[in-house]
Amino acid sequence: MKLTLNSEQDMNPLTNLKRIYFIGIGGIGMSALARYFNTQGVIVSGYDKTPTALTDSLIAEGISIHFESCCSSSPSHLDITAVASPLPNTLVAARAISKN
Repeated sequence: MKLTLNSEQDMNPLTNLKRIYFIGIGGIGMSALARYFNTQGVIVSGYDKTPTALTDSLIAEGISIHFESCCSSSPSHLDITAVASPLPNTLVAARAISKN
């Protein structure tokens, strides 16, 4: 099978993203990624266990963050769910979200 790319955009699948959900969005690495994609016009949302000054600043930038049960408020029709690896039970949370 031969694939033909019509443009440079086709070579980078990240340019086609519309919605990303971050589990652990309040961490330094995930928050940086959330900010980047937010500036690129992607609809960014996420969950974190605890509100902090960092999550407050993300919310001020227009990113929707919730702090209740991880999977209860996750949006549907996501292109990517990004999970911070040190979080407990991340596999269960990611599976629950991916079923939406």
